[in-house]
Amino acid sequence: MGQDVSQDLHEMQETSRTEVLARDLASQIEEGPTEEDTNVLHLPHLVLEQLASCFDSVRDLLAFASTCRAALNLVCSRDWPTVKVIQLLYSVPATSVLNCWLKRCSSICEVHAENCGQLSNQLLLALSDLPIKVLKLNGCWRLEGNQAQSAVKKIAKAGCLEVLDVRDTGIDIDIDLLKVLSICPNLHDLCAPALEGAWHAHQRGKVLGKDLLWPSLTHMHFTKAHLDMSPSGLISPKKLRSLVFDEYSGIFAMTDFCVPALTDLTVKRADLELVELSYLCAVCPKLKRMDLSGCATVGDNELKAIQTGAAADTGRIKELILRDLQKPSSMAFRSLLKRLGRSDGKRTPGGFKWDFSGCANIDDDSFAGYAERFVKRRSKGRPNSHIEQLRLSDCWRISHALLSKLASIGSLDYLQVLDMSNVAKLTAGSKEPQAAAEITAALCAAVSAAGRNMVELNLNAATVTDELLAAVGRCCERLESLSIIGCRPFTDAGLEAVAQGCPLLKSLSVGGPSFGWREGTGLAAFTGLQQLTISRRSSLCTDSGLIKVLEQHPGLERFKLCMSSAVTDRALEVLPAESLHELTLVACDAVHGHSIARLKHLESLRLSSCSCITKEAVQVIALSCRRLRVLELPHSMPTSVVPVQASGHLRGLRLEGGVQTHRKGLRRQRHDRSNETFNS
Repeated sequence: MGQDVSQDLHEMQETSRTEVLARDLASQIEEGPTEEDTNVLHLPHLVLEQLASCFDSVRDLLAFASTCRAALNLVCSRDWPTVKVIQLLYSVPATSVLNCWLKRCSSICEVHAENCGQLSNQLLLALSDLPIKVLKLNGCWRLEGNQAQSAVKKIAKAGCLEVLDVRDTGIDIDIDLLKVLSICPNLHDLCAPALEGAWHAHQRGKVLGKDLLWPSLTHMHFTKAHLDMSPSGLISPKKLRSLVFDEYSGIFAMTDFCVPALTDLTVKRADLELVELSYLCAVCPKLKRMDLSGCATVGDNELKAIQTGAAADTGRIKELILRDLQKPSSMAFRSLLKRLGRSDGKRTPGGFKWDFSGCANIDDDSFAGYAERFVKRRSKGRPNSHIEQLRLSDCWRISHALLSKLASIGSLDYLQVLDMSNVAKLTAGSKEPQAAAEITAALCAAVSAAGRNMVELNLNAATVTDELLAAVGRCCERLESLSIIGCRPFTDAGLEAVAQGCPLLKSLSVGGPSFGWREGTGLAAFTGLQQLTISRRSSLCTDSGLIKVLEQHPGLERFKLCMSSAVTDRALEVLPAESLHELTLVACDAVHGHSIARLKHLESLRLSSCSCITKEAVQVIALSCRRLRVLELPHSMPTSVVPVQASGHLRGLRLEGGVQTHRKGLRRQRHDRSNETFNS
């Protein structure tokens, strides 16, 4: 027996199969050990021990223990110093059980508890004895008060902490905790709500920014604050590279904020004052990326502040995200992009990444200054920065002429991402052949210019012809994602051209009430997709056609079917049970749901407006799909149909949609009134 075991181990090591087999066993978490399968593996003890030693997370170790009685006995009989990670996503064990596991896995250094509504102060105190490097508690709304604060302080004092995330919690980082964090030798990532307690102490003169050292801090993320002040006077780490303000009602007092090494600035959905933005642009000469999406106060003067800032002057800023801005004029965009066009790519390698989606006033003329400068530099033989990513979705003033111009001057030669979805001027009516021809020519020019650099193309609601899809298949051999929902008048031939010419395609979104293509012909030509969306096909998408499509994708991970009234459970039975993680059905009125329960690896299931889904089907799904974390019910179904107490794995299942009911064991999440968290 000893020789056999040694030989088995030797063969496993030689072929590097040990960890693969271990992970495969861990994937069998759906069914626990029973009388029938207590020794189904028939592996020697030494083999089981080596398999178990491959796991670095408590979750995988427990999954391994569920495969057979021998594995369970092994896991419960000894300590596991190899385990480094504990995940508490939507549920937590009892305190006594958690303490037991912490004793057996005393080397745990990463705690991932994002959105875990059940994590309490007592459980956090139990975790505070570990040498934690990564502590992610964002969304743990039960954590609040002195106990939680003391636990975080204890973890920080241990000196191992590298990442701390306490956003959307009740933990106030007061001045005492801030002082402890500021001397953590390895802390490089801090995500927190507003530092109100610390700020008030700073206002009273109890602490100054120079008293806080921050030897390693490189990333800070502050969110959901309602302040008339800013933490900038307290935190100005010299090594800071990334700074995020999200959902601030006001950002002020930034003039003492000194971060000369900052390369990434994000201010989203905030009221940003001109003086503050001007100061940041002036003192951050190394800025490479800026995101001001959704800032209602940003107008022409704010864009001018970016234009005259140090980062634009040095030519370093390459990634600019200005989504959903309503105030800036076309002329302000033109001046800004012309200024950015001075970059030669030497100080910051790579091309421009621009996202102006949803901006009300941006148009073709907004890019004229950049185009003029590009042509001028090229004529003199000087290096240029090309456009690598261009996102202009929902920009109703943009036309096909912009793409024709940029492609003709060569600025799209290195284009990787193009998003022109829902651009009204890219849609030609059936009685406008000349307009359709011009749109097709412009899109073909852009696609041909980008060539094999193109990895993502989104043309939803645009005029897409077979000629264009043939160009995509011919030129974009590295394309990974294509979205053409609501596009006409392409046919099966166009889809087949893309399927043949883009072997790396992993994500496809297609739809619309077109008779020019069918699921069973053109769409069935694609193979090996990981994500597939079929939308707005009504009665055109049938079981037989969809079955032909799904059979081509055994590794499908995400599937979305919208507004297809002819598809039934018969087609869904072909979905791959082993790989599918997300399933979304919207207004699929012929689906009853009995085919879904076999998809035991599902983590997200959405059944919005599916009127024929039965209560019995939902109950079976909830009990069978033990990895399910998000379940969206049809709008008319009461939430009480979900069997909350029936199985332990349902603790923490996030329920959305349906008719809200209130009962014992149901709690609402603090920050999202549309969700419910179930606790057994």
